[in-house]
Amino acid sequence: LSRYVGFRDTIINQLIYNIFSKEKNIINYIEYGCTSWGPIHYIIDKGFQCLSIIPLNHIFWDCSDHASNINAKNYKIINEKFIKENTIYIKNSILNLILVLDHIDNPYRFLMSFIKRGVKFIFIILEKSNEDEDNDLPIQHLTGWNKTSLIHLATKLKSNIEFIDLKSNLFLAALIKIK
Repeated sequence: LSRYVGFRDTIINQLIYNIFSKEKNIINYIEYGCTSWGPIHYIIDKGFQCLSIIPLNHIFWDCSDHASNINAKNYKIINEKFIKENTIYIKNSILNLILVLDHIDNPYRFLMSFIKRGVKFIFIILEKSNEDEDNDLPIQHLTGWNKTSLIHLATKLKSNIEFIDLKSNLFLAALIKIK
């Protein structure tokens, strides 16, 4: 998992902090997937409410054991099968999907399920091939997501999209703002 440690400290940390500072109705930060890849520790340390959702899909690793060292009152971890019972944590939230969208059978329906529960902002990080070099993506990430397809997805979700420069040519990052 050391390959993904870089997502713990990126410009996204500051963007999330800025959303909490400007949007007083945003009350939760959610990471879907592995609990050790993203900036959740940073957000917990800043005192904001955080939720980790461990996916049901077998393609994802169950990283719930990585969260065992987080002993904070503002942190909760749930299995995806308990989302309905925990909708209160999803309403008015920021959702972060690090290398997740490639593994979802129906990304539109998946994202709409969170939007219907009240998510207001969605960060999406995807691996991309380096067109200048002969580097291929791992087979599990060959979905063809690019800026054009993410713009189409955001339009279909009736949302705005902003692309984020992660200072890496290996990843494509965007912020979808729900209208």
